[in-house]
Amino acid sequence: MSVSNFFLYICSFIFIYNIPFTHSPLSGSKLMIIFMIFWLTMRGKHFVIKKPVLKPVYWMIVLLLYSLGSVFLQHTGDFGLVYAEVLFLLNHVLGCLLLINIFQNCGKATIYDILHMMVVIAFVQSVIIILSMLIAPFNDFISSIAFIEGRDDLQFRYGYARGYGLAASVTYDLAVCQAFAIMFIPYLMDKTLQKKKKIFYVLATFPILFSILTLGRTGLVGVGLALIFIVKDNAKISSKTIKISLYLFATAMIGAAFLLGNDSLLIKSINTYVFEGVDKIFTIGKLQTETGGHLVNMLKGIKEWSSKTWIWGDARYSDDWRYYGHTDIGFMRDILYFGLIGAFILFIVYVHIYKIIQKKTEDRRFHFLMKLFFIFLLVAHFKGEFLLSCGTGICILLMIAFSVIFEDSEATFSEDIYIRDPFI
Repeated sequence: MSVSNFFLYICSFIFIYNIPFTHSPLSGSKLMIIFMIFWLTMRGKHFVIKKPVLKPVYWMIVLLLYSLGSVFLQHTGDFGLVYAEVLFLLNHVLGCLLLINIFQNCGKATIYDILHMMVVIAFVQSVIIILSMLIAPFNDFISSIAFIEGRDDLQFRYGYARGYGLAASVTYDLAVCQAFAIMFIPYLMDKTLQKKKKIFYVLATFPILFSILTLGRTGLVGVGLALIFIVKDNAKISSKTIKISLYLFATAMIGAAFLLGNDSLLIKSINTYVFEGVDKIFTIGKLQTETGGHLVNMLKGIKEWSSKTWIWGDARYSDDWRYYGHTDIGFMRDILYFGLIGAFILFIVYVHIYKIIQKKTEDRRFHFLMKLFFIFLLVAHFKGEFLLSCGTGICILLMIAFSVIFEDSEATFSEDIYIRDPFI
């Protein structure tokens, strides 16, 4: 690995996973924003913004103003999602623009480069998770450099099978983000001609899959979508696709055999959590999980909402240390906070991001991958508040969108570029 690649991956890992360094007043992403501004300034580099970036930014500002107006008019004083909207603009968008500028200055800003980076940092994250599970001193070291409130309780509650990682969140949202890497791997294997990279992608699949199992079952949806991506066109499956399908299937089977056949207490704890639904099929005759049951019960709360709640929202996100309305479902939390009007504005933000990705490339396979990616975003947003509150997932999406724009350097798009020296 070259020095420039190592530098880019370190910056990406700290920024995207937003490592909460112990005793630091600022999170990892904010520290990296300061560092990236300093890096661009000291090297005399321009900070480049392209016009397509501005549309989702405009609409997020509209959502921010609407949310603020709702909070003040209803006198709730609850700025839960307002803070998330501010972070979307000043942390996620700004940070990703800085990061993609650094990638471009290093000549590594193509779609392939960014997706490859996502797989690399996901692999590193999975190795950290596995080592933390197996080596107590290593886990203590990770816990000492990154403080996550409630991590010890989470590990104890799940028999020390969950709660590991070096990121701001070590639960279901990190599982989703790790699963993004699994979705990217078949596409990257098809694009690269380098055998070393193909071998890396195959080997990286094992620890990343294992990390997903320990973080949250929602990540398995991404694994399923990766398989759909591989076999989407049965009439045109190439020998290469068959090989990729077989290696993914073999990986899944080997992993399942290992988990089911291992007698260690740790693996038994993982089995209890991961295969809860399968176990319920044999015990009560239907596929069911405790989490799924809770989500279904939460949906029943919709019946109690007033028309005012549906339209404008209640400008409430939390209630006595619990989510307002006692629901984890992201769609419900959004409507409870800013109503269908705010939810529609948020939808427009993501529609513009989707349009950026779909309009700036002619790669049909990439288009389909991104469709599956957005489907996964919606699934994740059903499990929890993902589209505004999961900084890691948002940054992964924005980095992909920005790479699509920055990769297009044709003269016909030169009018879409603003160049400033704002840090001098």
